Amino acid sequence: MKLTQSLIGRAALVVASLAISGSNAVASSITYNGPVVTFEQVFENPDDNEQKLNYARQQAAAGDLLSAAGALEGMLFSQPNWDSARVLYAVVLFELDDRASALREFELLSRRPLSGADQKLVTSYSQAISNPAPPKSAVTGVVEFGLRADNNAGNALLDTVLDLPNESDGAAFINGVMKLSLPLTKSGGLNFNARARGQTRKQFSSSNSDYDVLGADLGVSGEGEALFWSADFSFDNVSFGGEKYLTQMGPKLSVGTKLSEKTRLTLAAAIYDQDFESLSFSFGEKFRSGNKSVLSAKVHTRVDENLTYGVSLGYEDKNATQDALAYKGFHVAGNVFKGFDSGMYLKANARYRDLNFDAANLLSGTATDRDDSQILGRVGAGASLNKISGWLGMEPNPAFTKVYMETGVNYTNYDSSVSFFEYENLGADVKFIVNF
Repeated sequence: MKLTQSLIGRAALVVASLAISGSNAVASSITYNGPVVTFEQVFENPDDNEQKLNYARQQAAAGDLLSAAGALEGMLFSQPNWDSARVLYAVVLFELDDRASALREFELLSRRPLSGADQKLVTSYSQAISNPAPPKSAVTGVVEFGLRADNNAGNALLDTVLDLPNESDGAAFINGVMKLSLPLTKSGGLNFNARARGQTRKQFSSSNSDYDVLGADLGVSGEGEALFWSADFSFDNVSFGGEKYLTQMGPKLSVGTKLSEKTRLTLAAAIYDQDFESLSFSFGEKFRSGNKSVLSAKVHTRVDENLTYGVSLGYEDKNATQDALAYKGFHVAGNVFKGFDSGMYLKANARYRDLNFDAANLLSGTATDRDDSQILGRVGAGASLNKISGWLGMEPNPAFTKVYMETGVNYTNYDSSVSFFEYENLGADVKFIVNF
């Protein structure tokens, strides 16, 4: 019978792939008019350098920049002086908005005896990086939709324990996030941000397990040479089983710094006012109302285009009208993303929470101190529809480059000193992800 802020965290979908950037100062020069080259052909002919370069050009021209970057990195590892491959790699990094890495590659190329066409590209892109165009407003977003099945569908919807039966069920779901970013200065160092997000899940059997989340954030962010920061005010409304369940609002502040070229440290603090409503099918939910504070520290490393990972440590303090529903505790989490030259990717995340409640609980028949712990995680694998169509022998379609199909396995284990609150869930899902 406990809803925590991680529900709202789940409503804010992972949108790290939606980098907001200003307009490029040069038009993309990545074109390809040669024969279609499949990954299987490249794999079967590893010594055919021209075919490998054509494959990278083809993928980049089709918009599959991550696959192109991965292929080019492998080529340059074995042949570091392959100038035409490095020129294409630098341009791909620029198109991916990794300006620092692109500039490093262009600086290496500036000392090489290049052809006239390659030298013109290097000069043009180097100038574009050194003298970027004025920042422009941008709208980005991601939508997920699909199906999932769980063997404890009611309790597994949230990191909570409601008075719902332990039964298997399937569901259809849609999740979405849209973000607007408006530069407030000519340099782009200060931005106004607005984000809307939502989730809906409809169970096939038990309507009490349906839920809907609508949320929004408004704030400003900035980035300098040493620090980056953001200040936001969040609002969330949660309905459960068709009934209003939670209204939550409050400020969040985060400050970060670059520990190295590839690693960032972010510190965050948030305080939320949570107003819970009673539910017709679960007793005592309104007694959860009160403030919740969350502190966290996260280290995120982007090794290259195909490998990122992060770890975080946090502390949460939840007040409630009834002390038996108030708690304090810590959590630790980790995530990893690994892309492959074939175009397939794997990603995984896991989280552990340890909570100590402020007062004894009487559900066991006697006053029992309540200490809870939770383990939850997901492992998923996917690829773009453009890549999947290629595996099926179809022509690559640039329209499908930002549309992904992903399958995953979910697991949750909630343990408590009061057995009433314990549950376990194992589930699986398949979904389509559309970036725009």
